[in-house]
Amino acid sequence: MKTNYHIIKPLKGYGAFKSVYDSGKVFRTKKMILVYLKTPFDNNNSSDIPLSNRLNIGIDIESAEIKVGVTISKRVSRKAVIRNRVKRLLRESLRQIILETYLDTQLPFNKLVIAWRNNPGNQKLIHLDEVKIELKYLLKKVLNKNNFEQ
Repeated sequence: MKTNYHIIKPLKGYGAFKSVYDSGKVFRTKKMILVYLKTPFDNNNSSDIPLSNRLNIGIDIESAEIKVGVTISKRVSRKAVIRNRVKRLLRESLRQIILETYLDTQLPFNKLVIAWRNNPGNQKLIHLDEVKIELKYLLKKVLNKNNFEQ
């Protein structure tokens, strides 16, 4: 039995964000922007995975590393508490969506930047369900576009 799973790692550094913004493809909604870089996967990066995970009995595991950057401007909210809450919600919703929906699917990207562009006003006004719906819609658009291109 062959199982795919995705390792989500942070996208760090100005150069990494700039490369995704410059040569990536953009999808927008009223509340967020998703930019992804379509690059070929290298499935030989299994050295980062612990040996105990690679040697499960009878399971051949292929992994795909996804680097995710989350950004929110000070123009959206001056309060760091609100900006950090939105970032946490975006990361968690992406993790849940990939686990629920795209676990056995090879995603067409390995670098992803998510930018939130809507002012929530108060940190209690934004919820995980709201963020998850927006992000799921954008990921569906990305996958549908890539299915038509191939």
